[in-house]
Amino acid sequence: MTNSDNAAADRNFQKNAMASFIQIGALVVLIVWCFQILSPFISVILWGMLIAVALYPVHALLAAKFGGREKTFSDCIRATRSCDFARAILDNGRFFNWRDEICR
Repeated sequence: MTNSDNAAADRNFQKNAMASFIQIGALVVLIVWCFQILSPFISVILWGMLIAVALYPVHALLAAKFGGREKTFSDCIRATRSCDFARAILDNGRFFNWRDEICR
């Protein structure tokens, strides 16, 4: 290798190192930012993961009773939850008037 080849290789290395440094720095900033956004919800996310893992055998058993059609079973669960939410809203407006009951 000649001096000019070494100089070109050094410049190329420095350019690649700087690009990698900028990309890694941007990735670190993005990860920190995402953690700050999600940090208030960490406990809820962990509980949701725990409940999902704990109830998966029940889900698999009930989906098998539906003939192995997990999408149909999931749709039934989703419809039930939607009806429960609609009933809570339409139940004499209690869903929206919770502040009035607390402040009495």
